[in-house]
Order: sequence, then C-alpha cells, then structure tokens
Amino acid sequence: MFVIAALWSVVAGATPPPPAPVSVTEGEEARLRKGEVVVRYGGDERQTLAVVDVAASPDQTIRAVMDLPARVTDIGSLSKVELYGRQGDNISARWTMSIAMVSVVFHISYDCDMPHHWCVYSLDPAKENDIESSNGSYQAYTHGTGSRLVYRTDSIAAGAPEWVRRRLADNAAKEMLGGMKTRAER
Repeated sequence: MFVIAALWSVVAGATPPPPAPVSVTEGEEARLRKGEVVVRYGGDERQTLAVVDVAASPDQTIRAVMDLPARVTDIGSLSKVELYGRQGDNISARWTMSIAMVSVVFHISYDCDMPHHWCVYSLDPAKENDIESSNGSYQAYTHGTGSRLVYRTDSIAAGAPEWVRRRLADNAAKEMLGGMKTRAER
C-alpha cells in the first residue's frame, strides 16, 4: 500500500494523503507508554515500521523530523548531510553514511505536507547513489495529550540476512526516532 502511495506521489507530483493511524498490539502500546520506540517488520524483507509516542504536538514533532542536520548526531552511522534543494516544504539532501570505514553516499528527496504532519521520501533518481533504493514516510498525528510518530520504510538493508536487517533496522530506527522525540519534547 505504501509503495503505491509513494509511486502515486511521483506520478501525480503531489504528496499522497497520509494513511490511517497505525494499529498497535497491547504489548506494543505498553512499551510506547514507557517511552520506548517500537520496531515492527512487514510482509517482506524490506519493510520496517517504527513508532514512538511524543509529549509534543504533531506540529512540533514533524518539525523535529525534518531537522535533517540533527540526524547526523542521532544516528551513529551517519557522518554528514548536505541540503541541496528546497521548494516550499520539500527538501532534497545528500547523506553520507560511514560503515566500517566505508562511505556510502545517497540522495533523498522529501515531499512533505507539513500542515498534515506527513512526509514521504525516496531516493533521488537524478543523482548518483551508492544504494539501490530508499523510500518511506514519516507521519505525526495527535495521540493522547501529545502525538504519535510513525516511520515506515521499504529500504533498510534490503537483501541482507534477516538477522542483519533486523539489527540494523532496530538500531537506526531507535536512534533516529529517539532523537526526533527528544528534540520535539524540548
């Protein structure tokens, strides 16, 4: 479903409507109440969903999401970000990731609907990238007295063994959403 919405965005030139709020299990809800980031895996080896509750409004939360330079300190493997394009709420960024002394460079285009607290992203096909694909979304919506932040991606460690993918997805999602939560709650 998400991939279809992301493709529609590219074809139509507009951000697709945000999906319905995510459903969580009772166990996941208990972990969210404790302030934990919950990471779940989808139907194939590429799909990852991460959720965290934030003691801030959806406006504050999505602004924290789109503070791209702050992610370099949030995620241990990121070493650099350069913003190279901006048109309204849409941003393009060149990311450098350093893993085991190897630099991986990729370009992401973020297509955002900030008033609806929703942003989709995809690999910029007009730029040279060291990864095959990267697409997903960020969504913040009112939940309780704050907001719930949902991160969906179809690209973390695609093709790697499941245990490697899960470890990378857990670490990256928890670092990233944890940092976004901290910034939004300031």
